[in-house]
Amino acid sequence: MKIKIAFTVEIDSNIITAYQNDLGAGHETKSDFIKTFLISAAVGTLDETLLNNGFGYNTVKRVN
Repeated sequence: MKIKIAFTVEIDSNIITAYQNDLGAGHETKSDFIKTFLISAAVGTLDETLLNNGFGYNTVKRVN
């Protein structure tokens, strides 16, 4: 099953810039950085939740 999720987030640009610099991720645009961060967190959280409830591991994958 595929599910498309779309939403908008409001961020403090200065905080994100500082965080990116701390991580050494200044080469990414803020938009790409936030997208990658949120997608990774969502996929990882859902996959871990399924695993912790007996449904296996690597059951969630991002598709384009």
